Amino acid sequence: MEDPIGPVSKFLRELEEDGSMRLTEIAKRLASRPFDIEKFRQDLRKKLSKHLYSQHSASRQHQKTFLSVLQKKNADVFLLSNPVLEELKECLLLGEIHKQDEQLEKEKRSVVGLHIKFHHKLATELERHERTIERLSSSEKRESQWVSDYLAATRARRRREYRTILMSKHPGSRRELLGGRVSTNLGTQLAIYSTLAHRLRSMRLSKRLLCRLSVLIASDPRASELESEESVYKTVQAPPRS
Repeated sequence: MEDPIGPVSKFLRELEEDGSMRLTEIAKRLASRPFDIEKFRQDLRKKLSKHLYSQHSASRQHQKTFLSVLQKKNADVFLLSNPVLEELKECLLLGEIHKQDEQLEKEKRSVVGLHIKFHHKLATELERHERTIERLSSSEKRESQWVSDYLAATRARRRREYRTILMSKHPGSRRELLGGRVSTNLGTQLAIYSTLAHRLRSMRLSKRLLCRLSVLIASDPRASELESEESVYKTVQAPPRS
């Protein structure tokens, strides 16, 4: 099976030359967190066992769960395999990245959680401090390696502060992160659909099943019922955007 390349990895790869964006920094940080793949596999299996594929049969005993439908097609093994789960994890990160970025923008905070004004003041103070050290060291007859190292560290810190400020001025496009979608929920579901359609293509599963699976995977584990898959289905059925 191919190595996983999820939507967050693709987003970062396309923007690897421009690391001065808040959205990029948030995506990097969240994507690098430890991932408990076994827990994710168990949680997804519970969802597949809990939700019914068809909501329209007269009695529950004649209805099939998503897991039983997939098992009949021998697709459950592929869906719950490590590469697919790793890619699905990235799809589910989209909403969290979007939410964090929105919150930072609203509160006028940087990627490290501090107010932008703090970084401006700190950069100004570091520059003033740097000039003071340069003035004091100029009166010395001998050049000091300690002073040189100290100034280099101060300048590096000041550059980091300006980079943090720059990220907030150029946050990046949340819509681009979501594949051109405005809705976080639909963007996440479509990213999941794209992963499933590609990874499970040899299983020849119907588009309708893949759409319903996408909604299930993106759903809250506490949800008793799944929302309709119609928005996902209509989008994947529509002609490609030019």
